[in-house]
Amino acid sequence: MLSTVESHNAFNIKALTTRLLRNDWKRTLRLTSGLVLLAFVTMHLVNHALGLIGIAQMSVMQEWRWVIWKSRPGTWLLYGSFFVHVSFTLARILRRGTFRMPFKEALQLILGLSIPFLIIGHVAGTRLAGDMYGLDESYVAVLHRLWPKSAVIQTVAVLVVWFHGIIGFHYIFTAKRSVRTIMDDLLWAVAILVPALALAGFLVSGRDAQPYDGEPTIDPAVISLVNRTEFYGRLGAFGLLAAVGGVLGYREIGRRRRRIITVNYVGHGEVMVRPGQSLLEISRDQRIPHPSLCGGRGRCATCRVLVTKGLQDLPPIGVAERTLLEQIAAPPGVRLACQVHPFRDLSAQILLPVLGEHTHAAQSEHAGWGLEEQATVLVVDLRAFTNLVNTQVPYELVVLLNRFQEEMIQSVRAHHGHVDIVVVDGLTAVFKKDGHKDKGSRDALKAARDMFKSIEALNVQFQSALSLPLRIGIGIHTGRILTARVGAMQAQAVTLALGETVAVASKLEAASKDMMSDLVISRETALAAGLPIMQSRLRDIYVLGHENAISAYPIRGLGELAAVT
Repeated sequence: MLSTVESHNAFNIKALTTRLLRNDWKRTLRLTSGLVLLAFVTMHLVNHALGLIGIAQMSVMQEWRWVIWKSRPGTWLLYGSFFVHVSFTLARILRRGTFRMPFKEALQLILGLSIPFLIIGHVAGTRLAGDMYGLDESYVAVLHRLWPKSAVIQTVAVLVVWFHGIIGFHYIFTAKRSVRTIMDDLLWAVAILVPALALAGFLVSGRDAQPYDGEPTIDPAVISLVNRTEFYGRLGAFGLLAAVGGVLGYREIGRRRRRIITVNYVGHGEVMVRPGQSLLEISRDQRIPHPSLCGGRGRCATCRVLVTKGLQDLPPIGVAERTLLEQIAAPPGVRLACQVHPFRDLSAQILLPVLGEHTHAAQSEHAGWGLEEQATVLVVDLRAFTNLVNTQVPYELVVLLNRFQEEMIQSVRAHHGHVDIVVVDGLTAVFKKDGHKDKGSRDALKAARDMFKSIEALNVQFQSALSLPLRIGIGIHTGRILTARVGAMQAQAVTLALGETVAVASKLEAASKDMMSDLVISRETALAAGLPIMQSRLRDIYVLGHENAISAYPIRGLGELAAVT
């Protein structure tokens, strides 16, 4: 992580050098080569899109592209990036311990492996044919040769190359908060518009180029050379993939001969595996839910685990992993699962759950459209929510908020309460007496007690991701409420609690900050629950629109709720 001085001096050579050295140079090189190729493809597709205006405009931009990519530095950069990216991609495939992966990651891999077979004909018939055999590379000549017999294969190639690059771009920046808005609002729009406009331009310009007759008759020998170049290019790509497959098969045979080790996932049980896979790959192979926002590339920290046994037997932490763990201030024992390759027995706890893997209990329906009754209202709010949003990685924030809401809702329903309103950082719940004088108020206090216990558990689980422990404030008041079903249609109606009791509970929650207490209840709630109170601790709280002051009682510690059973 850059120092304060370095962060304010982006052009400081020392700062840039330090940052580069602290990152994995292989990952940086692979990333750079991929971005160069994506830039080339983007310019090429934008050039195609100009076909909607005319071939003349396409030719003008082509001249500008040639200034960049046909220059000696541009040529070396382009072909060098291609071979570097392919080499690192094949090396990454060879390092894989399993091919069980999320759909998006599998799609990118399949698209990437198919690219050489799709583009070799186009490359041989344009760039190589022009440089080596003197064929006309102008847009009108190339379009005349391609349209319409090669239209389908060119369309498929464009889509495959483009979306392979876009998925990779998404993996690079998806965990970076600074470009989150761009990713959400711009990336996918560009991902659709650019190839759509390019294909439309190809369609229009391809038809416009058909009357062209300025290209001289191509020597059959040149055509034969181009065809042979295309054939041997595809054969070479196939042979390379076959060699990679052979190495993977040989390595798998060797892995199966190794002794079996035991990996214990806290909360998921033990699995018996053979060494060679990363901890993330073991999770995927064993179908254990394990998040990985960057696809196991070591660019995010969502796959991190707490190693509870066997830490000393793991290989040393690499530069890239250490840098990332320092950025999130990870405590000792936390490692990135995608970077850990256990060779001895290990026990680890996955620190972040996978989004979407949860269930929700069905909410109970209220019978009437409007009913006035006695009830207890509980309002809970997450403290310092703005600070939490500004400091957490987006994925972690979403996971944390989902867990927070689930725990709070479960605490309410476990004590027969009804969740009235759920907001991002809190909720309002209603507890009815159901014929028992003190039932609603006592149930609300029990739910509050469980909420505090849940927050303690969340702080333990997310301690490596939180800059400050989570805290909540709760206000509880007992009084008359109006239970109303609001909605023009029966199917769309929602049940809400209305009235000043709700407003008072919300005011008590807000007052808990000034009263230096995480739980403030009204005197009415304490009396209804039979909770002993100290008169000296009662404070008057004034609520807008309420004639008399509300006597508020701060609860100091869960010990005071021990009497609530």
